[in-house]
Amino acid sequence: MNRVVVLLLAGVAVGCGGSAVTSPTAPASIPPLTGSPFPPGTTSGPNSVAGFITEMTSQGPRPVSGVSVSAWVDLGRLAYSYMWANGARASDTAGRYELGNLPDGANVTVQIWKTDYVQQCAAPTFTVSGTTTLDLRLVSRALVSAAPASVPAPAQGFRNVSGVVYETTADGKRPVPGAPVDFEPFEDFPAAITYSDAQGRYLLCGLPDGAAAKLSASMTTARVAYVNVPPHQATMDIEIPPAR
Repeated sequence: MNRVVVLLLAGVAVGCGGSAVTSPTAPASIPPLTGSPFPPGTTSGPNSVAGFITEMTSQGPRPVSGVSVSAWVDLGRLAYSYMWANGARASDTAGRYELGNLPDGANVTVQIWKTDYVQQCAAPTFTVSGTTTLDLRLVSRALVSAAPASVPAPAQGFRNVSGVVYETTADGKRPVPGAPVDFEPFEDFPAAITYSDAQGRYLLCGLPDGAAAKLSASMTTARVAYVNVPPHQATMDIEIPPAR
């Protein structure tokens, strides 16, 4: 049976060769499902996922409102963007979000984004059944760190991956600061995003431990690197290719 995939992710520059991460945005109008490749009702269901989106401050967690929320919904024989099927969603003033109308048996990976923030830790993929509670965290771009203590310890079955983004010059290896680095479990779907620090170091968290993880990093649209981190491996340096 053919697998049908529908994407509605605009300008994810890291995965597509850009110079910086630009998160997916809702289109001016959501394409209607009429005439879609899916049978009627395929993208509908009684299940939902909901929770709170926060950022950590010196006073503790603080709710973040106006966070865009979408998900990759995988039914095995077909997969689609939640935003494409259901329209744009965002967290309210209390930081709460909800994605409803999820079909039975769907494997769901939630994605969140807001200007000047990053989703440094990927959300775990889960199979929907009834109402699932999933709280998520954003990190202010100004506070992103590659220090292991800056992110939660990985839960069982997950891992944090760190390393150095660098380029090779006539003088040898040179760290690349400010390079966007992302984890894409599905093509053009960044489930976790960060930036390298002044020493070129980066850290992503919440990546599955038992499967290879595809990462990408970039300096410009013409200088993009892709690496596959083997299962259970926690470090991977990324070399940016030379300009052509």
